[in-house]
Amino acid sequence: MEFRLLDDGKGSQLDIVLVRGKGLDSRQPSRKLFLHTIQLLGERGIGMEESIKQWCDFISKTLGREIKPLEYAVDHQHSHRYRPGKWHIYSFWLREVDQALKIGVAGPNSAARYSSHHYNPGSSNSNLAKSISGDGTCIELPKDWLLKNTYRINVVFEDFSKPMAHALEAHLHLMHSPKYEK
Repeated sequence: MEFRLLDDGKGSQLDIVLVRGKGLDSRQPSRKLFLHTIQLLGERGIGMEESIKQWCDFISKTLGREIKPLEYAVDHQHSHRYRPGKWHIYSFWLREVDQALKIGVAGPNSAARYSSHHYNPGSSNSNLAKSISGDGTCIELPKDWLLKNTYRINVVFEDFSKPMAHALEAHLHLMHSPKYEK
């Protein structure tokens, strides 16, 4: 299954595509069957928890099995805890205006991405500390600025897959328009 997000300027849509090809049915040529296209769930401006709930409800109905977070936490102290073997959706929000700055995914073996990369501008090619230092938002140590001016929303999933994690991340980008996403 593949997910594609489309935005025609009038509203976002999510295409759900079943890809058939070698390995699924080797007697059939590779082809894509469009299961259906839906208007993206919800409205911009609704809360992160509600966005995730709506997406999980839709995917649960589509797959015929329940998909729900194992854990959902609003983390004002940045005391997040990585759960090895689980999928994580994390986000950083500006305290004063509840603006999304960054929404990302950390897979089952990505502890550093989840726990520390976004606090140190030299830790990776793309991270929140580098972004806020580069545009003048932060004139102090990025980690100190992030701890003082942001909070995190952390969501953990157990029975999840890479395509589902990235589809949820894309949905949340469309719903919350994080400032530092390309």
